[in-house]
Amino acid sequence: MGFPPHWINLIMDCLSTSRLTFLLNGTPSCSVVPSRGLRQGCPLSPYLFILCAEALSGLIRKEESAVRGLGIQCCRNSPLISHLFFADDSILFCKASPENGVRIRNLLGLYEKGSGQKVNLHKSNISFSPNVSREFRENIQSELRVDDSKTRDKYLGFPALVGRNKRATFNTIKDRVWRKVRGWKGDLFSFGGKEILIKAVAQAIPTYTMSLFQLPACLCKELSAMMSKFWWGSRKGKRKISWLKWQDLCLPKSNGGLGFKDLSLFNQALIAKQAWRILVNPSSLAARILKAKYFQTEDFLQVSTKSGCSHLWRSLIWGRSLLLKGLRWKVGDGRSISAFKDPWLPRPSTFKPITPDPNINLQVADLLDNEFPGWNISALNHHFWPIDREIILSIPVSYLGGPDSISWHFDKSGSYTVKSGYRLALSEKLNSSVSNTTITRKWWTSIWNQNVPPKVKVFVWRACLNAIPSGFNLWKRRILDQPFCSLCRSSVDVPGHSLFWCKEAKRVWGCSRFDSFFYGLQDLSVIDVLSHLFSRVSKDDFASICIISWAIWDNRNLSLSGGKSRDPEGVVGIGVAIRNDKGKVLASLSKALRGNFNLVTCSALALREGLLLAKTFNLKIMIAEVESHLVASSLFSSTFSGREANAIFKDINFLSSEVGICLGQTVSRSGNLLAFNFASLASSSCRDSLWLDFSSAM
Repeated sequence: MGFPPHWINLIMDCLSTSRLTFLLNGTPSCSVVPSRGLRQGCPLSPYLFILCAEALSGLIRKEESAVRGLGIQCCRNSPLISHLFFADDSILFCKASPENGVRIRNLLGLYEKGSGQKVNLHKSNISFSPNVSREFRENIQSELRVDDSKTRDKYLGFPALVGRNKRATFNTIKDRVWRKVRGWKGDLFSFGGKEILIKAVAQAIPTYTMSLFQLPACLCKELSAMMSKFWWGSRKGKRKISWLKWQDLCLPKSNGGLGFKDLSLFNQALIAKQAWRILVNPSSLAARILKAKYFQTEDFLQVSTKSGCSHLWRSLIWGRSLLLKGLRWKVGDGRSISAFKDPWLPRPSTFKPITPDPNINLQVADLLDNEFPGWNISALNHHFWPIDREIILSIPVSYLGGPDSISWHFDKSGSYTVKSGYRLALSEKLNSSVSNTTITRKWWTSIWNQNVPPKVKVFVWRACLNAIPSGFNLWKRRILDQPFCSLCRSSVDVPGHSLFWCKEAKRVWGCSRFDSFFYGLQDLSVIDVLSHLFSRVSKDDFASICIISWAIWDNRNLSLSGGKSRDPEGVVGIGVAIRNDKGKVLASLSKALRGNFNLVTCSALALREGLLLAKTFNLKIMIAEVESHLVASSLFSSTFSGREANAIFKDINFLSSEVGICLGQTVSRSGNLLAFNFASLASSSCRDSLWLDFSSAM
């Protein structure tokens, strides 16, 4: 291959002096000298493998030039293909004959001796065309000692054969997506987490296949339905309400969507990339084979599909239809561009002049000045309207001229990108549908740019689109019998009422500094209210408004589902009842505290107040009953690290030694209803109360 002997000796020294040592239970054991030159994990192996593959390619080409029959042509005038290599995968092509089987076996044997590699016959197979006789098949198989591939296999992840039943060919994609989605526990993820999973995993699975083949429309719909079901959630096999159409979620975030991929449009944008490669690199092997097969005497941009063509070619023509919507000529010498037929003006969507002219054979070269580099003004004035002349004069002309070239208009580099192609396809779909013109791109962009958690962004987005389960929305879907608010029962429960005008929501906003901003906005929708506030407050204040709105909705759902809602002023109540051995109440206490504490902290605070009350009146406590099991079990513990209420536990252990407490046990809320009622009284009245000998006063 032309490498100097000194370089070859250095490489051979690296290979021959290597030694592998195995670790058994962390201890080095016996050493092994590898007998083969290429080893997985060795930094030199990838480069050496490329050299060995080049040597094998040279052997095949030498045999191909010496003997006819090694290599095939897909059609007349097509390039001869004898082998295709990709990494450690190889495909060899030849005419089906026992002689060619012997030649291939000898070639591989020579390669094994020279490279030190070994062909894995168990991972190899052979495929025959339908016209090969059974006798020839058996003879060739016996020579090569490999199995016949009778099923539709894959190569590099792509289906090797695509028949009429496209659904069966590509159905494995659906199975892969379904296995992924089924394994995710949707209830454990917020909408922000689901968005990441769908974009990064579910929609990425079919991308590789979509880059070459057009997927059936029904398959794209089924994949989208799976993702939609996961996004909106399901419980016990039943789907939850889909508040918006999937096609609305596929809109860009700047247009009120979530930026999910429209699989069909994305499929077309990916295949358009392959069409672009054929257009700009006609000397590639794929372009030469396709040209010989489908457009020998035609232009790739104008050829159409014919009966009997492959699914691959139909897919490329489908992708080319998107490519044509953004292609235009870049002016060089102007000899290849028709001034009125070809797209060459930087003005979408036709890129052609709108001036009618009978001289349809006029070339752009006729519009250039022959003496000075630039445009011929008199020719432009004669042939074009002013609206076209202005655009033509804005096109720069090179001093050196050169051939005209094709350019992609929607990318600054002039080269086609999948991103720009998908944007073009999506924008055409948006223009053909009825869109909400009152919502600006700036507004939606501001929502997603807020410095708030993803779940808050998604909630605000849903609220703006009236896609939250308010009472009125549930009533419209015949889930509730009436549309009124379940908390205040005085107004129709539209999303704006739930977040801003309900009495519980007003309590929250009254505790904030934004209460005065809501005057005069009672009849507006959520999006109108938030857009009004966005124009009046700072970015940080608007982020706070978004978080408060989410917290109001979260607290509202907690209250309606039977849980304990959080007080907007941050007030919690604790209750204490001290009884004697006969059950008579000797002393009781209710106390209001500032802060949103969890159950463990509230139980610890109540126990501490009870011990302080007992110490004040010299009462001996034998048994302490609390609602939290953690507090009861940790009553006499000496370690408190990691607990939020560790400071309170220190006080409890100190006080318990003075009042004589000897046992802590857990009691349910219904078992200590008196203390619970005292706690409720404190949280509602925000006052502290003390009763002595309470039972005798009843």
